[in-house]
Amino acid sequence: MAHQAFSRAAEALRPPEYGIVFLQARASLVTTPSAEWRNELLAILDGRSVDNQAIGFNATKSYQGLRFRSESEVRVAQALDRVGVLYLPNCKARVGSKDRRRNSEADFLICADGKWGVLEVDGSQWHPPQRAAQDHRRDRPFKHHGAVVVERFDAGECFENPDGVVKQFLALLTRG
Repeated sequence: MAHQAFSRAAEALRPPEYGIVFLQARASLVTTPSAEWRNELLAILDGRSVDNQAIGFNATKSYQGLRFRSESEVRVAQALDRVGVLYLPNCKARVGSKDRRRNSEADFLICADGKWGVLEVDGSQWHPPQRAAQDHRRDRPFKHHGAVVVERFDAGECFENPDGVVKQFLALLTRG
């Protein structure tokens, strides 16, 4: 019964260009939502509130009012806050040539010293080695539009050593 309700809800909310292959529902307790959660949700559903974060149903973590897919991403965001650079997490971007525009997503679009770069947090589930060529093809439009650096880091390394990951990334970005 609950599975059917989740399936109907997911079908109603999914963008037309996407299909649902597998649906898994899991419940967890919500930690104190804001007092205005109903109004915020209604504003999003009515289109009065625009949200360019690319995360869909699998956003499981939040930090400073932003949504993330994993604790590794949250730890990278916290490390970026510690160094004080501008970053946009899990954001949709319009990329490509004039006649081949499309939406693409970066885990972190970062600006430091006037240079833009993309930091990707690659978990083994979504980025197995056999997808490397596909991932690099997805990265090229960001480089075409001026991202100086597009670097991929293992999610385990991001979880264990987020400050080291950010330090490595920023060294490449500011050198680039």
